[in-house]
Amino acid sequence: MCIRDRGGAASRSAGARAALRALRAGAGAGGIASGGGTSCVLPRDGGTDDAFLPLAAACFSAESSDGTSFQICPFHNATQNKGGRRLALVGSSWAWAERDARMVISGGDACPNHVRRRAELTFECGGVSAVLSVSEREMCSYSFRFGTPAACASS
Repeated sequence: MCIRDRGGAASRSAGARAALRALRAGAGAGGIASGGGTSCVLPRDGGTDDAFLPLAAACFSAESSDGTSFQICPFHNATQNKGGRRLALVGSSWAWAERDARMVISGGDACPNHVRRRAELTFECGGVSAVLSVSEREMCSYSFRFGTPAACASS
């Protein structure tokens, strides 16, 4: 079974540990969890003690100042949307740039300037898991600030 987060906090609490066990129990060969018409591929590296792994079961949305929205599905993909339609894939390859603090999301769609979209996601300690801010540092290069209880233990 692949759990869906309905806005709950991911932390090292008993609830987060239970979610992590459920994710792992539902994962078959190759780390793929499925059930209920959904499936997800579990990340190989969910951070120290897999503290960030429960985030893999949810997607989070945020709007930028220009009205463009972003959907961020940790460890899976990030997309740029407008008016309910997907404009572009920001990236689908996730790698730790700084363990438990910062990830690089790469492999996005090509931009008019012939570079591929990419983003940097910075984790911050927060009471609930949510996108705190979105900015475009330069054309097709985005910065996401993401609050989560999972980052509190490492800060």
